[in-house]
Formats: sequence, structure tokens, C-alpha cells
Amino acid sequence: IKFSVNNQYLYIGDSIGNLHIYSLTNNFEKIIEIPAHNNKINAIDTIEIKSGISYLATGSSDCYVNIFDISKGFKSDLNINDFNTIFEKMSSEVLNFIFCIDKNETLKLIVSEINSTISFYQLDKGNLQTLQKHNDPNLITYCLCYSPSINKIISGHNGKIIIWKTSSNIIHKHFQVSKGDKILDNFRIGADSNGIMFATSNNDKNIRIRA
Repeated sequence: IKFSVNNQYLYIGDSIGNLHIYSLTNNFEKIIEIPAHNNKINAIDTIEIKSGISYLATGSSDCYVNIFDISKGFKSDLNINDFNTIFEKMSSEVLNFIFCIDKNETLKLIVSEINSTISFYQLDKGNLQTLQKHNDPNLITYCLCYSPSINKIISGHNGKIIIWKTSSNIIHKHFQVSKGDKILDNFRIGADSNGIMFATSNNDKNIRIRA
């Protein structure tokens, strides 16, 4: 589930791969249902860039990430190909992903997969280009967040938190969590507006604030 950047739409992905789009300005009326994938949708993200172009992306257990150009909005009679959709097959099931814009104004998509791969892509003129892939078979990525103010991606894993440089697509720093701070599937992470501190919640029913 995801709200649009301008708070006009609500995007919901279901267990069989359909993307449901609702209007938030017209009594939650369903505008369109798009058969986006052949399996459950695990992740949705959206971004609007300075040129007025907007993108919506979905990731699924069918190993695909689909990227829609939604700059012209939605109509009930549109189909999946009317959005100049990019269909990008990953190497395994897509767990989550996030859009970001680095300090060079490059639009990127960071994707994590069930096979412990984190990939950095550049989206340019309707093409998705691979920049970097990282794989650690001992890590599973449960969540991602982006802090624009410090231009860093923060990823949460089983027993580790990693901070990535978005400009170079490499690890900035990482740290292990303590034995009592075991991170499982319900781990979530989020940075504040300044990107200086972030909060983690996990299976031991505690919330921790880290700098």
C-alpha cells in the first residue's frame, strides 16, 4: 500500500498481482485495476521528479519489477501498456525497493531480493540500467528507507543495519545489533527528516533510537 506524492491517489497491491488505484479526492472511488503481476505484490513505491515526470513501481514474487510512467494520471480505460511500462526481471523474488535521487540528480531504484541481492539501478529515458549489485548469502533485507537530507539509503537485515552511499552505490558504514536486539521479519526502520537519527522496532517489543 502506498499514497501518491501529491496525496491524490492510493495504490494497493493484492495477493494475486493486481494493482488497485483509488482516488483520494473522490470518496475513495476505484479508478482502475491493473493486472501488473502473476503473483503477490510485495512492494510499491512512487516518486515525482523536478521535470514533472512521475513514476510508480511494483515488485512481486513473480521476480519482476514493473515501472509505470504515471505523469499523465489515470483513466478507467487505460491498460498496463499505456504507461510506457518497463518490465524488469530480477534473479529472484522481489522483497522490497525504494526510489531515490542522488546529489547528481540521478534517479535510482534500489531493489532487494530474497536471494540476498541488493541492486542499484539508474532510470533514464525509459531505460533501467544496472549500476551495482551486492550479494551476501548470510543477509536477508527486510526493509529499506531513504534520507534525502544526507543522501543515504538505510537497509535493515537479520542482525545488521547498513548505510549506503547513493552517489557511489557502496556501503558507507554498517554495524551489528546486540544479541538482545535480534532483527526478524517484523523489523522496520525509518530515518527522520534530517537523517541524523533513526528508529528500529523488532521482535523483542522494544523500539530503539540510533544516531
